[in-house]
Amino acid sequence: KGNYNEKASIEFSANMGIRDISKSYKMLETKDYIRARQGIGENYGLWNNPAELPNTNWFDELFESGLEQSYLLSARGGTKNVSYYLSAGYEREDGIQKDNFWERYSIRLNNEYKLGKKFTLGHQLYMARVGQNPATRNVPWRSLPYMAVYNDDGTFARVPSEVEFSGGNDVASLAYYHYKSRDLLLQGNLYADWEIIDGLNLRVTGSGGFASGYDDEFNEKNELTRTPVSETYTKSSNYSESYVLTSVLTYAKVFAKVHDFKVMAGYEIKKSNTSSLEATATSF
Repeated sequence: KGNYNEKASIEFSANMGIRDISKSYKMLETKDYIRARQGIGENYGLWNNPAELPNTNWFDELFESGLEQSYLLSARGGTKNVSYYLSAGYEREDGIQKDNFWERYSIRLNNEYKLGKKFTLGHQLYMARVGQNPATRNVPWRSLPYMAVYNDDGTFARVPSEVEFSGGNDVASLAYYHYKSRDLLLQGNLYADWEIIDGLNLRVTGSGGFASGYDDEFNEKNELTRTPVSETYTKSSNYSESYVLTSVLTYAKVFAKVHDFKVMAGYEIKKSNTSSLEATATSF
Protein backbone atom coordinates (compact mmCIF):
# COMPACT_ATOMS: atom_id res chain seq x y z
CA LYS A 1 0.00 0.00 0.00
CA GLY A 2 1.23 3.50 -0.88
CA ASN A 3 1.00 6.51 1.41
CA TYR A 4 0.22 10.15 0.84
CA ASN A 5 3.26 12.43 0.44
CA GLU A 6 5.49 9.38 -0.03
CA LYS A 7 8.46 9.55 -2.35
CA ALA A 8 8.12 7.24 -5.33
CA SER A 9 10.06 4.00 -4.94
CA ILE A 10 10.54 0.78 -6.87
CA GLU A 11 11.31 -2.54 -5.21
CA PHE A 12 12.20 -5.97 -6.55
CA SER A 13 12.44 -9.17 -4.58
CA ALA A 14 13.34 -12.69 -5.63
CA ASN A 15 13.29 -15.93 -3.70
CA MET A 16 14.44 -19.35 -4.77
CA GLY A 17 14.65 -22.64 -2.95
CA ILE A 18 14.74 -26.39 -3.33
CA ARG A 19 12.00 -28.72 -2.16
CA ASP A 20 13.12 -32.23 -1.40
CA ILE A 21 11.98 -35.33 0.48
CA SER A 22 13.32 -35.20 4.01
CA LYS A 23 13.16 -38.94 4.50
CA SER A 24 12.81 -41.50 1.71
CA TYR A 25 12.03 -45.18 1.91
CA LYS A 26 14.56 -47.93 1.30
CA MET A 27 13.16 -50.22 -1.37
CA LEU A 28 14.04 -53.90 -1.65
CA GLU A 29 16.75 -54.61 -4.18
CA THR A 30 16.35 -57.41 -6.72
CA LYS A 31 18.30 -60.08 -4.80
CA ASP A 32 16.49 -59.29 -1.54
CA TYR A 33 13.08 -59.24 -3.22
CA ILE A 34 13.65 -62.62 -4.90
CA ARG A 35 14.95 -64.17 -1.68
CA ALA A 36 11.89 -62.90 0.24
CA ARG A 37 9.44 -64.24 -2.38
CA GLN A 38 11.20 -67.58 -2.59
CA GLY A 39 10.92 -67.80 1.18
CA ILE A 40 7.12 -67.99 0.87
CA GLY A 41 7.25 -70.64 -1.84
CA GLU A 42 7.24 -68.59 -5.07
CA ASN A 43 9.74 -69.15 -7.84
CA TYR A 44 10.12 -68.23 -11.50
CA GLY A 45 12.70 -69.23 -14.06
CA LEU A 46 13.95 -65.71 -14.62
CA TRP A 47 14.95 -65.55 -10.93
CA ASN A 48 17.68 -68.17 -11.44
CA ASN A 49 20.37 -65.54 -11.97
CA PRO A 50 19.44 -62.32 -10.08
CA ALA A 51 22.76 -60.65 -11.01
CA GLU A 52 21.66 -60.45 -14.64
CA LEU A 53 18.31 -58.81 -13.85
CA PRO A 54 17.63 -55.06 -13.58
CA ASN A 55 17.76 -53.50 -10.11
CA THR A 56 15.25 -50.64 -10.31
CA ASN A 57 14.56 -48.29 -7.42
CA TRP A 58 11.05 -47.12 -8.32
CA PHE A 59 11.05 -44.49 -5.61
CA ASP A 60 14.05 -42.74 -7.20
CA GLU A 61 12.49 -43.09 -10.66
CA LEU A 62 9.29 -41.29 -9.62
CA PHE A 63 10.58 -38.61 -7.27
CA GLU A 64 13.08 -35.79 -7.61
CA SER A 65 13.97 -32.40 -6.12
CA GLY A 66 11.57 -29.54 -6.86
CA LEU A 67 12.50 -25.91 -7.50
CA GLU A 68 10.53 -23.09 -5.85
CA GLN A 69 10.82 -19.53 -7.13
CA SER A 70 9.00 -16.23 -6.69
CA TYR A 71 9.58 -12.73 -8.07
CA LEU A 72 7.83 -9.48 -7.18
CA LEU A 73 8.27 -6.05 -8.77
CA SER A 74 6.41 -3.18 -7.10
CA ALA A 75 6.12 0.60 -7.22
CA ARG A 76 4.61 2.85 -4.57
CA GLY A 77 4.34 6.48 -3.68
CA GLY A 78 1.96 9.38 -3.28
CA THR A 79 1.30 13.08 -3.51
CA LYS A 80 -0.77 15.33 -1.30
CA ASN A 81 -4.03 13.96 -2.70
CA VAL A 82 -3.13 10.63 -4.31
CA SER A 83 -1.50 7.41 -3.10
CA TYR A 84 -0.71 4.40 -5.25
CA TYR A 85 0.73 0.90 -5.20
CA LEU A 86 1.36 -1.29 -8.23
CA SER A 87 2.91 -4.76 -8.29
CA ALA A 88 3.49 -7.63 -10.70
CA GLY A 89 4.54 -11.07 -9.53
CA TYR A 90 5.40 -14.55 -10.69
CA GLU A 91 5.52 -17.71 -8.58
CA ARG A 92 6.25 -21.30 -9.53
CA GLU A 93 6.58 -24.50 -7.54
CA ASP A 94 7.88 -27.64 -9.20
CA GLY A 95 6.77 -30.66 -7.22
CA ILE A 96 8.92 -33.51 -6.00
CA GLN A 97 7.29 -35.78 -8.57
CA LYS A 98 8.19 -35.45 -12.23
CA ASP A 99 6.13 -32.98 -14.34
CA ASN A 100 4.15 -31.81 -11.30
CA PHE A 101 3.98 -28.00 -10.97
CA TRP A 102 1.95 -24.94 -9.93
CA GLU A 103 2.49 -21.37 -11.17
CA ARG A 104 0.83 -17.97 -10.91
CA TYR A 105 1.16 -14.62 -12.69
CA SER A 106 -0.41 -11.71 -10.80
CA ILE A 107 -0.97 -7.94 -11.00
CA ARG A 108 -2.20 -5.71 -8.18
CA LEU A 109 -3.20 -2.02 -8.35
CA ASN A 110 -4.30 0.02 -5.31
CA ASN A 111 -5.10 3.74 -5.54
CA GLU A 112 -6.67 6.25 -3.20
CA TYR A 113 -7.71 9.83 -3.95
CA LYS A 114 -8.59 12.73 -1.66
CA LEU A 115 -11.29 14.71 -3.45
CA GLY A 116 -11.65 17.22 -0.66
CA LYS A 117 -11.18 17.49 3.05
CA LYS A 118 -14.08 15.18 3.77
CA PHE A 119 -14.32 12.86 0.78
CA THR A 120 -12.02 9.97 -0.18
CA LEU A 121 -12.31 7.57 -3.10
CA GLY A 122 -10.25 4.42 -3.58
CA HIS A 123 -10.01 1.18 -5.50
CA GLN A 124 -8.16 -2.14 -5.28
CA LEU A 125 -7.72 -4.41 -8.29
CA TYR A 126 -6.17 -7.88 -8.41
CA MET A 127 -5.73 -10.13 -11.44
CA ALA A 128 -4.11 -13.56 -11.58
CA ARG A 129 -3.58 -16.40 -13.99
CA VAL A 130 -2.96 -19.78 -12.38
CA GLY A 131 -1.74 -22.92 -14.11
CA GLN A 132 -0.89 -26.32 -12.73
CA ASN A 133 -0.34 -29.99 -13.43
CA PRO A 134 -1.43 -31.77 -10.22
CA ALA A 135 -0.88 -35.29 -11.59
CA THR A 136 0.94 -37.56 -9.14
CA ARG A 137 1.51 -41.24 -8.38
CA ASN A 138 1.50 -42.84 -4.95
CA VAL A 139 4.61 -44.20 -3.30
CA PRO A 140 5.38 -47.40 -5.25
CA TRP A 141 4.95 -49.90 -2.44
CA ARG A 142 3.94 -52.63 -4.89
CA SER A 143 6.69 -52.77 -7.50
CA LEU A 144 9.16 -55.18 -9.06
CA PRO A 145 12.82 -54.18 -8.62
CA TYR A 146 13.89 -56.66 -11.32
CA MET A 147 11.62 -54.93 -13.87
CA ALA A 148 13.26 -52.25 -16.03
CA VAL A 149 11.66 -48.84 -16.60
CA TYR A 150 12.59 -48.79 -20.29
CA ASN A 151 13.29 -51.35 -22.98
CA ASP A 152 16.52 -51.22 -24.96
CA ASP A 153 14.77 -49.26 -27.73
CA GLY A 154 13.66 -46.55 -25.27
CA THR A 155 10.01 -47.61 -25.02
CA PHE A 156 8.45 -48.30 -21.65
CA ALA A 157 8.94 -51.82 -20.29
CA ARG A 158 6.08 -54.00 -19.12
CA VAL A 159 5.73 -56.62 -16.39
CA PRO A 160 7.47 -59.88 -17.42
CA SER A 161 4.80 -62.17 -18.85
CA GLU A 162 5.68 -65.19 -16.68
CA VAL A 163 5.30 -63.28 -13.40
CA GLU A 164 2.05 -62.98 -11.46
CA PHE A 165 1.88 -59.26 -10.70
CA SER A 166 -1.19 -57.04 -11.04
CA GLY A 167 0.74 -53.77 -10.98
CA GLY A 168 2.47 -52.00 -13.83
CA ASN A 169 5.12 -49.52 -14.83
CA ASP A 170 4.48 -46.51 -12.58
CA VAL A 171 6.80 -44.23 -14.57
CA ALA A 172 4.88 -45.09 -17.74
CA SER A 173 1.53 -44.53 -16.00
CA LEU A 174 2.66 -41.07 -14.93
CA ALA A 175 3.95 -40.27 -18.43
CA TYR A 176 0.68 -41.44 -20.01
CA TYR A 177 -1.40 -39.23 -17.71
CA HIS A 178 -1.68 -35.63 -18.91
CA TYR A 179 -3.39 -33.03 -16.75
CA LYS A 180 -3.54 -29.33 -17.51
CA SER A 181 -5.45 -26.82 -15.41
CA ARG A 182 -5.81 -23.07 -16.04
CA ASP A 183 -7.71 -20.42 -14.07
CA LEU A 184 -8.17 -16.68 -14.52
CA LEU A 185 -9.11 -14.60 -11.46
CA LEU A 186 -10.24 -10.98 -11.20
CA GLN A 187 -11.14 -9.20 -7.96
CA GLY A 188 -12.07 -5.54 -7.64
CA ASN A 189 -12.99 -3.25 -4.80
CA LEU A 190 -14.26 0.36 -5.03
CA TYR A 191 -14.94 2.40 -1.91
CA ALA A 192 -15.96 5.94 -0.95
CA ASP A 193 -15.60 7.63 2.45
CA TRP A 194 -17.62 10.76 3.25
CA GLU A 195 -17.46 12.66 6.51
CA ILE A 196 -20.90 14.27 6.37
CA ILE A 197 -20.47 16.31 9.54
CA ASP A 198 -18.08 16.10 12.45
CA GLY A 199 -18.43 12.57 13.87
CA LEU A 200 -20.84 11.30 11.19
CA ASN A 201 -19.22 9.16 8.50
CA LEU A 202 -20.60 7.17 5.56
CA ARG A 203 -18.58 4.45 3.86
CA VAL A 204 -19.85 2.69 0.76
CA THR A 205 -17.95 -0.31 -0.65
CA GLY A 206 -18.68 -2.22 -3.81
CA SER A 207 -16.70 -5.35 -4.69
CA GLY A 208 -16.82 -8.00 -7.35
CA GLY A 209 -15.03 -11.22 -8.09
CA PHE A 210 -14.81 -13.22 -11.30
CA ALA A 211 -13.20 -16.60 -11.95
CA SER A 212 -13.04 -18.73 -15.06
CA GLY A 213 -11.05 -21.85 -15.79
CA TYR A 214 -10.77 -25.22 -17.41
CA ASP A 215 -9.25 -28.64 -16.79
CA ASP A 216 -7.90 -31.00 -19.45
CA GLU A 217 -7.35 -34.60 -18.33
CA PHE A 218 -6.11 -37.20 -20.80
CA ASN A 219 -5.10 -40.79 -20.08
CA GLU A 220 -3.31 -42.50 -22.92
CA LYS A 221 -4.00 -46.12 -23.70
CA ASN A 222 -1.82 -48.29 -21.47
CA GLU A 223 -1.20 -51.90 -22.42
CA LEU A 224 1.72 -52.45 -20.06
CA THR A 225 -0.43 -53.89 -17.28
CA ARG A 226 -2.17 -57.24 -16.95
CA THR A 227 -5.48 -55.52 -17.69
CA PRO A 228 -5.05 -52.92 -20.47
CA VAL A 229 -6.36 -49.43 -19.72
CA SER A 230 -8.32 -47.65 -22.46
CA GLU A 231 -7.73 -44.00 -23.28
CA THR A 232 -9.98 -41.44 -21.62
CA TYR A 233 -10.33 -37.70 -22.05
CA THR A 234 -12.20 -35.35 -19.73
CA LYS A 235 -12.76 -31.66 -20.37
CA SER A 236 -14.34 -29.41 -17.76
CA SER A 237 -14.89 -25.68 -17.53
CA ASN A 238 -16.16 -23.42 -14.77
CA TYR A 239 -17.24 -19.84 -14.28
CA SER A 240 -18.24 -17.86 -11.22
CA GLU A 241 -19.02 -14.26 -10.34
CA SER A 242 -19.99 -12.53 -7.13
CA TYR A 243 -20.94 -9.01 -6.10
CA VAL A 244 -21.21 -7.31 -2.72
CA LEU A 245 -22.43 -3.80 -1.95
CA THR A 246 -22.03 -2.55 1.62
CA SER A 247 -23.06 0.78 3.16
CA VAL A 248 -22.14 1.68 6.74
CA LEU A 249 -23.14 4.87 8.53
CA THR A 250 -21.19 5.58 11.71
CA TYR A 251 -21.61 8.25 14.33
CA ALA A 252 -18.92 8.64 17.00
CA LYS A 253 -18.68 11.35 19.66
CA VAL A 254 -16.82 11.94 22.90
CA PHE A 255 -18.80 13.75 25.60
CA ALA A 256 -17.19 15.56 28.49
CA LYS A 257 -13.84 14.19 27.29
CA VAL A 258 -14.47 10.86 29.05
CA HIS A 259 -17.61 9.31 27.53
CA ASP A 260 -17.29 7.59 24.17
CA PHE A 261 -20.46 7.17 22.16
CA LYS A 262 -20.59 5.23 18.91
CA VAL A 263 -23.49 3.92 16.86
CA MET A 264 -23.46 2.14 13.51
CA ALA A 265 -26.07 1.21 10.91
CA GLY A 266 -25.37 -0.84 7.83
CA TYR A 267 -26.89 -2.46 4.79
CA GLU A 268 -25.43 -5.15 2.55
CA ILE A 269 -26.45 -6.82 -0.72
CA LYS A 270 -24.84 -9.98 -2.10
CA LYS A 271 -25.27 -11.80 -5.38
CA SER A 272 -23.39 -14.70 -6.94
CA ASN A 273 -23.60 -17.00 -9.96
CA THR A 274 -21.70 -20.18 -10.78
CA SER A 275 -21.72 -22.60 -13.68
CA SER A 276 -19.72 -25.65 -14.73
CA LEU A 277 -19.66 -28.11 -17.59
CA GLU A 278 -17.90 -31.46 -17.96
CA ALA A 279 -17.68 -34.09 -20.71
CA THR A 280 -15.82 -37.39 -20.89
CA ALA A 281 -14.91 -39.62 -23.83
CA THR A 282 -13.43 -43.14 -23.59
CA SER A 283 -12.02 -45.79 -25.92
CA PHE A 284 -11.74 -43.55 -28.98
